[in-house]
Amino acid sequence: MIMMRILHRDIKILNDDEDEKEFAAEELGIKTVAHDVFRKPLLSTLLALCAGAGVQLICMLLITSFFIIIGFLSTVYRARVLQVMIVALIFMGIPGGYTTGRIYKYFDGERFKGVLFLQTIAFPFIVFTFFSIVNLSLKFVESSNYVPVLHTILFFLAWVFITMPLIFLGGYIGYTRTPLEKVVEVNQTPSIIPPQSIWSKWLFIIPFGGLFPFITIFIQVFILMRSIWGHRYYYIFGLFFISLFFYGLLVAEFAIVFTYYQLSSKNYHWWWRSFLIGGAPALYLFLYTIFNYFQLRIDSIFYTAVYFEYMTLICFGVFLMSGSIGLFSSFYFITELYKRVRID
Repeated sequence: MIMMRILHRDIKILNDDEDEKEFAAEELGIKTVAHDVFRKPLLSTLLALCAGAGVQLICMLLITSFFIIIGFLSTVYRARVLQVMIVALIFMGIPGGYTTGRIYKYFDGERFKGVLFLQTIAFPFIVFTFFSIVNLSLKFVESSNYVPVLHTILFFLAWVFITMPLIFLGGYIGYTRTPLEKVVEVNQTPSIIPPQSIWSKWLFIIPFGGLFPFITIFIQVFILMRSIWGHRYYYIFGLFFISLFFYGLLVAEFAIVFTYYQLSSKNYHWWWRSFLIGGAPALYLFLYTIFNYFQLRIDSIFYTAVYFEYMTLICFGVFLMSGSIGLFSSFYFITELYKRVRID
């Protein structure tokens, strides 16, 4: 409510034609950066890849959650849950590729085939590397969770012959569609960003932006990790999904608030910052991972390696998903904002 009131007040000031309002509108900085706010960021290809991978993971999580909610999938059989997640990830190549192609087209990219090929190998390479290390560790300790080599080869073939074509299909659809409209034209020469206060620095905004969303879901993270690594069953998925909903809502809200504050400070480098603010809760999840390790008192170096390899991969996935939420919510907010602001 407070943010909405501030927005209504600022938009009224920005659209006011009176001369006495000109100074106030200039101080807001929104109009000052109007012709730079949609400028292509540095490492725009990497941003498109991260957003596409995040959307693919979000779709996987939603499908798996749906099967659990309707009772088709039971968390008692963890191996089956993991298999469903992998299958869902394999078939969610279309929305992931579509997102990457759509964003890459928005940034006026021309080599979309190479970018889509990178998406098919970049994130899977990270996952496969971590999975291989974990699997070798499990085989060394003769764990029952060891995945046979044949199953690994089947998953690899499924990725090559199913996911890769789906990513290219989704990317082609997203790239060839009519590009998203830039509500304000971008100047050829970038504007000079004035000196920023210490409160707008990366080292302050990003950790602060991820703190409150993580607090929202901390209790559920605590219970879930105790269930996974304490070999217990987890049943309160209804409360967990409600917490996830509010977590996503807070991630979007904090990304929007900090993006608006940044634009008001006449700083138009918001693309990567909104993604990093959204993904910041993954930092606190990793810190809690370290804390939880000492609570578990694992005395085997191989199980220690398995623990940190799994949790690092999970934290990376949370970073991509949350970062995508922060990026898309900020993009939608900025687009709607500049549709309502009269630009000279």
